[in-house]
Amino acid sequence: MTRAELLRRARALGLDRDVDRMLLALVEQYDQAERSYVDTHWGVEPGELIEATAASPKRGEVLPALGELVQVVYRTQKAEDFADWEHTFIAPRPLLAYSGDGRLVVAGGAYQVTQRGIEG
Repeated sequence: MTRAELLRRARALGLDRDVDRMLLALVEQYDQAERSYVDTHWGVEPGELIEATAASPKRGEVLPALGELVQVVYRTQKAEDFADWEHTFIAPRPLLAYSGDGRLVVAGGAYQVTQRGIEG
């Protein structure tokens, strides 16, 4: 659904401006996530965008660490084909930890996702 469609729908339901602003912010988040995916996946549109349900620890929160994250493997579509991408981390490696509700958290390290992929 486009931004304009969301706004038309909200106004048709008689929603106030605060809701319009919240919808605009949500649409902008989806737009930004889509642009980021396209930029890092050779122009391929994302198959799915999700609202984060991952652990989101507060800055400075103390979490139990499971250990250094040595490698990650994930399946994604780049160009036309799906492939498993493997990244081996070197120092400083991120840590794999978990939040109070048991959700996994990747913390630290010097890695970022760029147009070239995971770099650090």
